[in-house]
Amino acid sequence: MCWSSTPRSTPSLLRSSISIPDAYFNANGTAAARRLVHEHLEHIPEGERPSSLRDLVAQLEATPLTELPPRTVALCHVDANTLNFIRRPRGWLCVDWENSGWGDTSFEIAEIMSHPGYMGVPISRWPWVRDTYCSLSRQTCEPERIQTYYRVLLVYWVVRVARYLYETPRGLDVRLAERREGWEEKLRGQYRHYLDLARAML
Repeated sequence: MCWSSTPRSTPSLLRSSISIPDAYFNANGTAAARRLVHEHLEHIPEGERPSSLRDLVAQLEATPLTELPPRTVALCHVDANTLNFIRRPRGWLCVDWENSGWGDTSFEIAEIMSHPGYMGVPISRWPWVRDTYCSLSRQTCEPERIQTYYRVLLVYWVVRVARYLYETPRGLDVRLAERREGWEEKLRGQYRHYLDLARAML
């Protein structure tokens, strides 16, 4: 979640001499969001890409999405885990900023809406989240901007899960901890979930 509206273009407003990098996972504009999809797609050899994946990417390319121009950035958290937010008497405390940095806040909200951690949330709930965020935000917030990112991110997760399914059996997805038993079945379920949702949203 994003809590600072200080634009990177006005360093005089910053209260820290520490340089803040760009957010670890973010996109600023439609073209940048599309690039995230292709960056992961390139890790899967063409001959190893499922036909459903190839068809979906082609569908994304053929979809006339709203072309979002880059906008003034703000500090983004880059962690969809809501347990990182602590309610206090005078507001909320946000913790775990490891991957935070400058980014587009609309992308941040879309990333939460599309994250696998919230697959169980009814799809009908997300328009309320999107619109409520915009109504409460102190920044210029456009529901259509969030929705455009959301549509691209659904395709992103299809590609990302497909990459996991390709790399993990080949030892290319190195992790500190072993995957739990049943990981492949779980990922295939995620693949089907995002594939169906992305097809419906494009």
